[in-house]
Amino acid sequence: MNNGKIVSSPEQVIEDLYQEVFYTIYKQIKGDRKGVLSRVIHLLAPDKAKEICQRFQIQNYGSLSDDLSISSSISSGVIKILTKHLKDKKKYEDILNNLLKVFKELLSLPKNEEIEKMELYQIVAIGILIVGVPSCVIYLQNQKEEQKEKQNHQSLPLPPQKVYARIALRLIVPASVVRNIKRNGKRNIRKDDPIDVSQIETLIENASYFLCTSAENETITDSIDQSLSTTNEDITNVSEEREVYVRINIHVDDAEKMIGNKVRYTLKTNLPTDGRQGTVRQLACLKYLSVSGLEKFNRI
Repeated sequence: MNNGKIVSSPEQVIEDLYQEVFYTIYKQIKGDRKGVLSRVIHLLAPDKAKEICQRFQIQNYGSLSDDLSISSSISSGVIKILTKHLKDKKKYEDILNNLLKVFKELLSLPKNEEIEKMELYQIVAIGILIVGVPSCVIYLQNQKEEQKEKQNHQSLPLPPQKVYARIALRLIVPASVVRNIKRNGKRNIRKDDPIDVSQIETLIENASYFLCTSAENETITDSIDQSLSTTNEDITNVSEEREVYVRINIHVDDAEKMIGNKVRYTLKTNLPTDGRQGTVRQLACLKYLSVSGLEKFNRI
């Protein structure tokens, strides 16, 4: 007991370290039958793994039997080093013989999940012995930081998803501006003509009223169109000040930013920039001084 805290013995510290490393690595090596010891070393000491494996002749695709044999040899070597200068070696020789017996039994036992887990534990234990405690401490610290970062990332709110959809841009524009929008530079645009984004931007800039809705619901589209008082007059013959209703359908990448938006600038900045075109679906003069249906629009 130290200042009211329980102090673990060095033996307990090492045992706890082995257990923590094993259960951290186990989920990555469970079921593997080839190259387990090599993989353990690469996980624990990636910077030194190649040199370590070459020195101990550990194969990248060695069998589980090979890994256990290497583990047995390394364990024997460690015990011999520890007992080299001892007068009474019998106690340690007994430990060595028991250890070798365990490895041999593991190799000969019929395989089941528990036996395989014991084999993997022995291999991980030798891997820890080879790379050393500092490498294991660094490995566990890195694993905890990665897990914490992953949890923090998962807790962050997902960014809003872009919705690719067809929108209907409804604009009330002076006839003079509409007449300046040309098809192939020759004639004025007409209903069902394609229209470039740059031309749509010009119409938006000069609109006195605007409305952006989804073009997928034809019922809503028809009701808005029918609420306006339009005429069959030829746009090229009316006065420049006459107001013209233009509905353009176009597919956009972020429809949610545009549908229902009351800021004209937002409509312009969210138009496609990849050369995509819209289509003029409605083009008609409003009755002179008529405001019927415009209450649904945004006024500039």
